[in-house]
Amino acid sequence: MPASINGWAVLNWGDPRLKEIVVPGTKIKLSMRSVAAPLFAALAADYHKTVAPLRPKEVWSHDYRPARASASWSDHSSGTAIDCNSAHEGAQGPHGGMSTMSSAQIAACVALKKKYKIIIWGGDKRRGGDYVASRNWDPMHFALKPGTSIAQVEAVIKELGIRPDGTVAPAFKPVKVPTKPSTKPVHVPTIPVFPGKFSVGTKGDHVKAIQKGLGLTPSGVFDPATVVAVKRYQRLHISLWPFDGVVGPKTYKALARPV
Repeated sequence: MPASINGWAVLNWGDPRLKEIVVPGTKIKLSMRSVAAPLFAALAADYHKTVAPLRPKEVWSHDYRPARASASWSDHSSGTAIDCNSAHEGAQGPHGGMSTMSSAQIAACVALKKKYKIIIWGGDKRRGGDYVASRNWDPMHFALKPGTSIAQVEAVIKELGIRPDGTVAPAFKPVKVPTKPSTKPVHVPTIPVFPGKFSVGTKGDHVKAIQKGLGLTPSGVFDPATVVAVKRYQRLHISLWPFDGVVGPKTYKALARPV
């Protein structure tokens, strides 16, 4: 089986290793090698937002053909390359996209190359791309770097938080927890019967009271920060074992006194 320029095996039309995926935020469909499909869908979505809106008839993905500027098989033939806006920000050669793209668009393409790490960009080498000869400049072109392995593709997808459909998971934001429990008393509402244990996901005024007693901002939602603070409080009061971060009757009663 022949290989494309970047070393990946060429895939004929209908190969089961190809996958169709929609670029998030658009209706544009890409046909890509399955393992790399989420990565290229996310990259195309970023191009759509930071370089220029994608034009539906000018976005190319898998294509069973040789490269246009060499005798080798195109990276498109292995399903590991995309072209974005081929007739506008693209166009191969010295009078193509490198002369029509703005400095801001070129900078955005360079940023995509850096973000996705295992991607080459077909822009001018002197301006942050990967192609030296002007006849080969192809700024619409993004492909996997030669020698990139499946494991490296999967690692970048995981690192960037890319989901199987090409969308990106929100970045995790650590929750700040007070280093010391509050020494101020908390005013717990008087209730005739203890309403039950409080744990992650519990909401309401009682949770606010618990959070006030722990020195936390009272959101009323028993979140991970509240769990950490409860565990710390329980450890300071050995009689409140187990230190499980769950507020039962003993912990709730203790929080009614000064910490």
